Amino acid sequence: FSEYPECDYIVCCDILHHVVPKDVLLLREAVKRSTVIVTEPCSQRKLPQKLVFLYDQVIGDADGINTFYNRMQWTYTKDTLQQKFAELGASKIEFLDGYVFAVFNRKFLNRCTSHPQ
Repeated sequence: FSEYPECDYIVCCDILHHVVPKDVLLLREAVKRSTVIVTEPCSQRKLPQKLVFLYDQVIGDADGINTFYNRMQWTYTKDTLQQKFAELGASKIEFLDGYVFAVFNRKFLNRCTSHPQ
């Protein structure tokens, strides 16, 4: 993180669920440098985990960066994801089409270290 420069904005689009359990760390480091705009999906899983795994491996989020198990920890609903972002200090939170959008301004970032899932 020390090599990343300060900038006007950082956009994290559909990325935090790929870096669980270090999602909060990534967000905190980004907000130290800039205003951060985040968009993340809400959990809408209705299939058994074995079918989710098959989908994940064939056309889903299997990106080789984070394990399936870690990505399955992202179980936030619309309400719980909005709550998480509010607790982390988002200055604005909106919901649109299965995604929660949040804006984090450098001066508003909450310094808490834990977050409920």
